[in-house]
Amino acid sequence: MRIFGGRTAKLETMNRMLTESARERAQRVEKLERTLERLEPELLALRKRVGELEEHNHQLTEAATQRASRVQELERELQALHGDFAVKDVTRLDTDRAFYGKRINELEEHNHQLTEAATQRAARVQELERELQAVRTELAAKDVPRLEAERAFYLEQMNKFEAHNRQLTEAATKYALRAQELELQLQAASPGPMASD
Repeated sequence: MRIFGGRTAKLETMNRMLTESARERAQRVEKLERTLERLEPELLALRKRVGELEEHNHQLTEAATQRASRVQELERELQALHGDFAVKDVTRLDTDRAFYGKRINELEEHNHQLTEAATQRAARVQELERELQAVRTELAAKDVPRLEAERAFYLEQMNKFEAHNRQLTEAATKYALRAQELELQLQAASPGPMASD
């Protein structure tokens, strides 16, 4: 009887320890679920914003490509004018041609950089989406300070994307204005009979 009594006491003690452990784990799961409910809308909003930024980068790249194409078209028109009126103001036309040729090269290089930057941003967005998915999958196993640190990281990345988008927008606006300026100069350089055609 004594042997069973000691064994029973040990089993009861183990049972109490297991019950307490299960209760603590249940409380931890509830806490993590509440944290997930609180953070999930923010993570979804961040993912949506990253997608919007990726689309905006794509649009800016297309706009920059169109501007570069327009500058090349203006260069061809200017060269045609140079050929038609080579006798008249050859020095000025040669200077203009050299300037526009250099500017086109700069615009093409910048367009290349924009395309590379947009590609890098798209890759970064995909990486962030994978990280976001990993956060969702592992959220139950992570503690609140870690989740808040990850949220701060994503907010910082989003702020960097927004700052870069502002730079891209300013650059695209600058190129649009330059293309308009080149068109006006081209029109000014065209003689009267050519302009009426």
